Amino acid sequence: MTKPFEYHPNKNSRLFSFYYLASALICILILGLGYRQLIQNNDYEKLEEKQSLRRILQPAPRAEILDRHHKLLVGNRPVFTAVIYLTELRHECEKEYIDRVRTLRETGINVNRDELRSEAHLAVVQKYINPLNALLDRNEKINTKMLETYFRERRLLPMPIFKDLSIQEYAILTENLPINSPVQVLIETTRYYPNGSLAAHVLGYIGSSDDPTPPNTPGKHLKTFSFKSKIGKTGLEKSFNDRIAGIPGGEIWVVDPRGFQHQLIEKKMPKQSPPLVTSLDSDLQRVAEKCLDGKTGAIVALDVESGEVLALASSPTYDLNQLSPSIPSQVHESITQRGAWLNRATQGLYPPGSAFKIIAATAFLRNSIIQPDEIFECGPSYKVGNRFFHEHEKIAFGEVNLRKAVKHSSNVYFYHFGLKLGAEKLAEEAKFFNLHQPTGIDLPYETTRMVIPNTAWKKAKIKESWMGGDTANMVIGQGYSLVTPLQMACFAASFARNENKTIPTLVHDPSRNRSVHKAEPIGLSEEHYQLILDGMMQCADSGSARFSKVPGLTIAAKTGTAQRHLSGKEYTVPWFFGFAPAKNPKIALVIAIEGATDTLWGGTTTGPLAQTIFSTYKEKYLKPAPTK
Repeated sequence: MTKPFEYHPNKNSRLFSFYYLASALICILILGLGYRQLIQNNDYEKLEEKQSLRRILQPAPRAEILDRHHKLLVGNRPVFTAVIYLTELRHECEKEYIDRVRTLRETGINVNRDELRSEAHLAVVQKYINPLNALLDRNEKINTKMLETYFRERRLLPMPIFKDLSIQEYAILTENLPINSPVQVLIETTRYYPNGSLAAHVLGYIGSSDDPTPPNTPGKHLKTFSFKSKIGKTGLEKSFNDRIAGIPGGEIWVVDPRGFQHQLIEKKMPKQSPPLVTSLDSDLQRVAEKCLDGKTGAIVALDVESGEVLALASSPTYDLNQLSPSIPSQVHESITQRGAWLNRATQGLYPPGSAFKIIAATAFLRNSIIQPDEIFECGPSYKVGNRFFHEHEKIAFGEVNLRKAVKHSSNVYFYHFGLKLGAEKLAEEAKFFNLHQPTGIDLPYETTRMVIPNTAWKKAKIKESWMGGDTANMVIGQGYSLVTPLQMACFAASFARNENKTIPTLVHDPSRNRSVHKAEPIGLSEEHYQLILDGMMQCADSGSARFSKVPGLTIAAKTGTAQRHLSGKEYTVPWFFGFAPAKNPKIALVIAIEGATDTLWGGTTTGPLAQTIFSTYKEKYLKPAPTK
């Protein structure tokens, strides 16, 4: 008879503790695996992509820049570069390296693997370059440091070996290179300027980008290789860089453990943006620059209604083609020595001279300092304190009203009523026309250092009290006042519309009109406004601006001759300030020239230049309607 089964429970508590601990660890392991598989799955997929995928970016050709009539101002030209694809050489390089290691081991020489690998890379690459040197009659040699940088950091990108190939060299290589050669000719683009120096300060130039990866580009978490990209450094190239740069293309590759291309999984072609149509008239711009040839200064022409810039010229200038694809050191030095980097239209600061008298005249009428037909007897000078301030001519103008004062630019007249008005009111009027601040034009680096002085400004900056002589200087556009030619052009356009503000632009928009300026009326009655306008028309017809006359075109103008002291030197700034046609203004024009004090005068220096520009504009835009 079998003995019945007996159960003897294990009462060892330490064994139970082990069971519980083991169960807990297994549960933790299961939960951990589940968390990693289910919750952290995306993170690990991204990590895997980051380790095995590489992105190559290729910039798009930059958009063309056109004038308002769609004439080409900036385009692109091809640049031919012979490159070698290192990924195609990896097997040859590895074989060369192994052969060198074996050879050195057989001779018993210690092996420095890093140096040996660099030597192998150099030998393989140079093997492909030598026949091409003979073919092109060159003597190119690979820089070891650059080669290793490419193998280490840029191996997915082609390495340039022959830069800036001529058309003949390009033809020779394309004819002689095998289709499967690791050496190929890469065609890139660089900027091309069909008109050389035309509008150089407006258009600007480009340079290499420190950050080649454009924002909002897919695959930004991947390690990225990028072809050399460009970015606008000055002018419209900088202001509208994002608009001009286009949409980059690129490729995403699976790479092998050594980082070489293994499989292409995605490719996107770069896309060029539509052309940027500027407000410039290339014919008017060319005439303005020809007027400045051999001179130092600026010319600005604006469309009165829209504020679009028709011409913006600064001299001295430079040929933009000399800055593309890069700026040679000697070219940079030459431009610097000539002071040609400065855009004098937006960065040049000058006393406004007698053009400021239009602001003063407006202030006299708005503040009831004069009556429309009030006469003042003007002598050859005017005493302010213990000092005599002289007329700009040796003769006295005698009985002068406002029309005559504007026509002949009588200093004595403006001294007298300017002192009655006072410096604070003069400054308020200039600020009413926004001469104390930048215009906001869509160009970079517009200066902010313009000065419209008053008593508080002089106390803060000069540490002196304001004197009557300061007011006398200010009312004729001398003294501490400093403005740019562009500011004065905006003022001319504003006054032509009987308003106080003009916002200039370099982008052409046919629908743009005067409402964009959000300006206020000047605040003169029709009679008072006409009074100043008549004086300006007489100035252009038979006064100091008479050399600007154009048959069949009524012009309202004011000239001036300011003196400027800078760096211990004194020079003269002749001004032209005006618009046409006087009764229905279309174009506002300002000219400022720098020069010697005894050779340049407002009317004789700038008047003929204004005549040339107005004549060009009249011929192109103000032709009489054909008779039926």
